[in-house]
Amino acid sequence: MPCRTMLACLLAMVTHAADAATVRVQVSQFHMGMMVDLIAYASTEAHGQVACAEAFTHVAALNCILSDYEPDSELNRLCAHAGQGPLPISDALFTVLAASQRLAQACDGRFDVTAAPLIKLWRAARKAGRLPDDGALDAAQALVGYRHLRLDAAARTAELMLPGMLIDLGAVAKGYIGDQALMVLRRHGLESCAFVAGGDMVFGAAPPGTAGWLVHPAKADLAELALSDCACAVSGDSVQFLEVAGVRYSHVIDATTGHALSERRMCIVISPRGLDADPLSTIGTLFPEVEFAGLVAVFPGTRHWIFTLR
Repeated sequence: MPCRTMLACLLAMVTHAADAATVRVQVSQFHMGMMVDLIAYASTEAHGQVACAEAFTHVAALNCILSDYEPDSELNRLCAHAGQGPLPISDALFTVLAASQRLAQACDGRFDVTAAPLIKLWRAARKAGRLPDDGALDAAQALVGYRHLRLDAAARTAELMLPGMLIDLGAVAKGYIGDQALMVLRRHGLESCAFVAGGDMVFGAAPPGTAGWLVHPAKADLAELALSDCACAVSGDSVQFLEVAGVRYSHVIDATTGHALSERRMCIVISPRGLDADPLSTIGTLFPEVEFAGLVAVFPGTRHWIFTLR
């Protein structure tokens, strides 16, 4: 997913002046490896600050559940339990894993959160400036497969069936966390609000006196978007990539082959939930547009654009 630098090249979110009855409050904190912005229109500055502080506390708590970077995260505890049977998990982790499994099934495993061993190899390859070793890729591929992740909704458990399996929620967690952050802000009565974390954005009601939160895609053929009560996600390889022998390899991995995407594509998805928009934008870089349109059709209220980058 895009970092803030990439986002500046792709999107420019236009802010609005508050009307006489509201105050525009923006709070920025560092979470999930990037700066995250919460924007809300409140009756007073104090009201907005309190709501944003509580929302960020919830963001931090969810990151401690869903992150593979936090050593003691609930996700990492699940991974450490791989091959040892079912493990009770929180509602938050179960919700994200269940949504991820639905998408994995829909796209025949090309998107798969159990692809973490492959993602780690390609991440190391980007740092080293060379392609992963074929033997290492084969070994990692043997640990990948959404069918080896078993969820029990009644018992609220998850089971990684193969020892050594890992999960990476980097393409889905930020969208879900954005949904949850807005839930907190709305609980404080702040309906006009927004969550922005790199290429993942979740919007509440339109700012006062406007048609929506204005988003400018950096494409001449795509008009300005006025968005409200929805999520918008952008995926592409403008920042995270590896170039070897004139071939550019994206950070997006096809979990069925173990290979990084080598065709430069950008996908923008608008959907009612960040939990869907975030992973769908990644999947959109993996699929031909006709196939992707069929997949997206089962998500009501979802729109998308796919571009080939030069």
